[in-house]
Amino acid sequence: MTESSEPTKRRGLLRRVVVVMLILASLSCGWGLFYHGYSRRKIAELESATEAAYKAKDWEQLERMALEWFQWQPEIAKPLLFAANAASQRNDAIRQSLYLFNLPDEDPQSVVGLLELSQIQFSVLFDPIAGEATCHRILRIDPKVGESYRRLGFYYAMSRQRARLIGIAREAINQGKETPDSYVYLMGADWLVFSNGRQLNSQWLQSAPTNETFQVAAAIHFTATAAMTETSQGESGREQTEKVMQELLARFPKNIEALALHLNAACYRGQVDQVIQLLEQAPPESATDSRFWTFKGWVHEQREELEEAEKSYLKALELYPYDEKAYHWLAGVYRQTNELKKSAKYEQISVLGTEIKREALQLADTQSLPRELMEKMVKYATAAGDSQIAKALQTRLNKSSP
Repeated sequence: MTESSEPTKRRGLLRRVVVVMLILASLSCGWGLFYHGYSRRKIAELESATEAAYKAKDWEQLERMALEWFQWQPEIAKPLLFAANAASQRNDAIRQSLYLFNLPDEDPQSVVGLLELSQIQFSVLFDPIAGEATCHRILRIDPKVGESYRRLGFYYAMSRQRARLIGIAREAINQGKETPDSYVYLMGADWLVFSNGRQLNSQWLQSAPTNETFQVAAAIHFTATAAMTETSQGESGREQTEKVMQELLARFPKNIEALALHLNAACYRGQVDQVIQLLEQAPPESATDSRFWTFKGWVHEQREELEEAEKSYLKALELYPYDEKAYHWLAGVYRQTNELKKSAKYEQISVLGTEIKREALQLADTQSLPRELMEKMVKYATAAGDSQIAKALQTRLNKSSP
């Protein structure tokens, strides 16, 4: 009896365990269904209350309802967009930015709010580093948002971040989301300056007082725009410009933009020893910066090391095919070696690049470009061997009315 009852007891216990588990599963399923239904009703109520507050322009209530809605549905953008709108109506840019910053990347609707956030960061909070990060965040969500490319291009041009400027201009063109100024940024990366560049970089320094990039950019925009009007400045104006340049290099002796500014001036003045000294103190990243190969070529040319000068100029143009100065100096080397066809070819490209530079710097706005200038840009890109850019420019020209 005892032996046969043990299996029976075990089977009975197992049945009871199974029954309990089934009951618990049933309760869990029932609770899940109940909670799901309650959650849907709650979200619908909060959405309705939020929209009602928006229509009534009750900004305090709108913010409150939107935030409660967000607690129930954090995976969508709409609640935080409402909350940001309420904060904006109450003139609270900080809270507005906070709501927009927390938008979910999974929801494509977040892009609109993030564009608004970047605008606030750039223009209201004067925090362009945060604005830059937001624009890149937008492009990770959707690489076809052309406005992000435009804002990044403007920021990199203003802050004199040459490598990033070239990179973002090419990326925008590759994605087919460029604006006309993308081509100016690409071809003018070495010479593009703005009359309000110093002022804007000074404003950006409010959020980052020790930022080297903004300090250098402010000085470069000042000296470059001053040089354009140097004849009307007189001796005192030229002395002030020179003082700013010297102070800039003394403070940032390894800064690649400060060095390029001084190297260009030293070449213009024929100061070979100064150019050599500046090249020796250049940071490692100068090895991939075409300007420094152009300056090296100039030194070789002054030493009558024409073969080395040619190699340096060609390397510069390989890295960046829009350096009109490198074309001009390379043409000079070929004149000295009696390779006159090559000399004429590169001189023509240099002249074309110089014309584009002069005309672009005279534009009041780079958002739209004269057709004649764009036609020259097509020729320049073609002559430089940059067929992708030439094709993109020609496509844009074909779409515009003659």
